[in-house]
Amino acid sequence: MLNGEKRDGKVVSVKDDAIKFVYKGETLEYEFKKSEINKIEFASGRTEVVNNTFSPAVARTSTAAERKGKIAVLPYSFITNETTLDPEAMAQQLQTDTYNAVKANTTSLQLQDPITTNSLLAKQGLTHANLNTKTPQEMATLLGVEYVVYGIANVTNKGTSTYGSGSTTYNGKETEKKDGKKKPLKHRVPPILQIMPLYLQITIPK
Repeated sequence: MLNGEKRDGKVVSVKDDAIKFVYKGETLEYEFKKSEINKIEFASGRTEVVNNTFSPAVARTSTAAERKGKIAVLPYSFITNETTLDPEAMAQQLQTDTYNAVKANTTSLQLQDPITTNSLLAKQGLTHANLNTKTPQEMATLLGVEYVVYGIANVTNKGTSTYGSGSTTYNGKETEKKDGKKKPLKHRVPPILQIMPLYLQITIPK
């Protein structure tokens, strides 16, 4: 990508102004604008250069009226002692799952899709690892939304038990937080299944 990020996966289709892409190990399709792509390296060894130069993006300041009724879900802060898990991939997977959960349970808010959210963050050099360099108010203005959902997933494997934690929804003036309760599981299952009941407990206005 022009912002320096490298995405590992499969290009499933190419359009005049965008490509459809599936991350390695996932099935969900994402669409990236060609204007954001530096080059594509195919498994055959062929490299297709899309853009040679990079111009730093200038963040546009949104107005309160433009942000009204809009919500964005940020990549999760993912903490784990499980070496087989990729924190960045998990952070984005949890972000996507939370987006889908919020979308299925509200009709009064306009959701910003994760691709747009991550693109806006990347243009400002922000990733799941340094989101705390912006206040919730600054983040909402940057993304052009009224509400911002922050998620924290803490997965600690201790024998056959795993523990997790929850998420937070912010707007310009009010803060509401749902903390996941630590609960040992009787049987070991994939970590994603263990923390899903926790981070999906998000309360937003209907």
